[in-house]
Amino acid sequence: MGVPDTITLLLLQPYAPELNPVEATWEDFRANPLSFRVGDTHEATRDARCEVWNALVAKRAFIKSIAAPAWSSVSL
Repeated sequence: MGVPDTITLLLLQPYAPELNPVEATWEDFRANPLSFRVGDTHEATRDARCEVWNALVAKRAFIKSIAAPAWSSVSL
């Protein structure tokens, strides 16, 4: 089975983190000092993770830049 005529395959570099939105998200998590905080209880650790997640979600411009980088044709 071949590739249909309506689909164009684009060969990517073997390592292209700028094309993978998750890479930028992980960079942001690693840069946040709260990411490495562990609490004395499961609830404290969960709450710390929620703080980091909520801080990330609050960065609307950052999320948009990941989901629709300037060089792409996607607009949000």
